[in-house]
Amino acid sequence: MVKMIFVLISLFYSSFLFSFTTKKVYDEANKGEYYRTKGNIVPSQKLAYEGIKELDVNLVKYLRQNRDPFYFILVEFRGNGLFLLEESKSLTLIIDGRPYSYNLYQKPKIVQLPKFSEETGWYKIQDGLPFMLAEAKEVKIKLKGKIITLEENLTKENLDVFKYFLYTYILKEQQRKEFKLNKYHVPKN
Repeated sequence: MVKMIFVLISLFYSSFLFSFTTKKVYDEANKGEYYRTKGNIVPSQKLAYEGIKELDVNLVKYLRQNRDPFYFILVEFRGNGLFLLEESKSLTLIIDGRPYSYNLYQKPKIVQLPKFSEETGWYKIQDGLPFMLAEAKEVKIKLKGKIITLEENLTKENLDVFKYFLYTYILKEQQRKEFKLNKYHVPKN
């Protein structure tokens, strides 16, 4: 009983320090649906100098009728500056010292208003990458833009979001029982 109360308090407390959401989206144009997280913010001092306030890096599971799922890394920049992602090999994830490079899946979507801009890039990844991210001890992300190149370490909280996504949207019931999920942050929906 005491242990359960401690776990609930720690989850409640940690949700104030680091908060993300999950959602299911129906894609009418492609007759599919996808599951994603939002709010997995990577801390970056360098981006602040460029006018970009947030770098949000999330996993996406995309499903179409009668097909195996596709997996993506979704990168979003928000603020009043643009990163301008390169199309070729603009995302490199260095997972426990081993690099994995990706091209943009499609041209980045850019929304630009007078005092706010958002740039979104989708990267199709191999099926095993969500497992590698969830089990990694250290992950660095390197993003190549037309103006700057950014390299940052993902925090433990960032990796916990990947674990939660893997546990919730990818693993089957039997796999969940075997997967060791020490501590993860419950999203605020």
